[in-house]
Amino acid sequence: MSASPKPTTMLSDLPATVDRLGFEPYIKTLADIISEPSTQTPLVIGVYGGWGSGKTSLMQMIRERVGHTRFHRSVWFNAWKYHRDEALWRAF
Repeated sequence: MSASPKPTTMLSDLPATVDRLGFEPYIKTLADIISEPSTQTPLVIGVYGGWGSGKTSLMQMIRERVGHTRFHRSVWFNAWKYHRDEALWRAF
């Protein structure tokens, strides 16, 4: 008897809370940089990638790792909502 083939699992396009894309080294590094008291501020980290590449998941996992303290605040800005605006910075 042959074993039944394992069904193929698909990752949804919703932001993930569990790292299944191998982002742990990036999550750890960026969270450490953000959390390090000697890091000079202000600090801006840009995350670039194609549609569905896991940018939002990565950012949410970093935010979860760092937490929200009086020293750390995250600003969530969905730039795609403003893609028709002439000056994206103004919407921000």
